[in-house]
Amino acid sequence: MASFKQNVHETFLGLFESAQEKWFDFVQFVKEAWPILVLLLLIIVGIGIYADPPPPRNVMMATGGPGSASEILGKRYAEFFAKKGITLELVPTKGGARKY
Repeated sequence: MASFKQNVHETFLGLFESAQEKWFDFVQFVKEAWPILVLLLLIIVGIGIYADPPPPRNVMMATGGPGSASEILGKRYAEFFAKKGITLELVPTKGGARKY
């Protein structure tokens, strides 16, 4: 009967050899298939660029009347987005229509 230490050693040695074999197989695969892998990567990047357009750089935001809280908040947003390179155009409105 083998000792516990010897069993652990053999187990880890087997795992190490198995990992080495898998790594060797992966490296062989990459060596043989690299042109196809590069082509697939370029296709995926191309699809990503053309299928998902970048966000707009010019945005309109409706605000309330002059001096309203919505207008003040809109100006803060405009300053924030200007730092990010996005133009936020504030469009004043007459505010919420209340009918009593």
